[in-house]
Amino acid sequence: MRVNPFQTNGPTNTVGAKFDFQVKDPTGAAEMHWLPSMTYQDPRRMSLPRPVGSQYQGMLVYPLMMPEAFLTQFAFPRNRPQTSNVKVQERRELPDLEGRYQRAAPSMPGLGAYGYGAVALTVSYDQ
Repeated sequence: MRVNPFQTNGPTNTVGAKFDFQVKDPTGAAEMHWLPSMTYQDPRRMSLPRPVGSQYQGMLVYPLMMPEAFLTQFAFPRNRPQTSNVKVQERRELPDLEGRYQRAAPSMPGLGAYGYGAVALTVSYDQ
């Protein structure tokens, strides 16, 4: 997918194509969804904070969250708004994946350190 800079008030997420990958078994009992890599702007790190949900230079303004909170409180509800009775069945830390991203992170003087978190969740829900 491609992000239109005229619909997001800026170019940040429009530089390259976004990969949104989803695989389901034929019965619908299991699914894996790899979300596209998107950049967000934490309003707490802005000199002139903008409202949560607004756009800034092509990024959605939204507070930084830990991986499990991002998945359960943001990504899942946005991708499955018609679900109910959502329960995390299994939570697994992914320290190797986290470490690989951390080691590959670019150094940007003046912008602070990058930090990464990774977790795998198995959820059940009604739809």
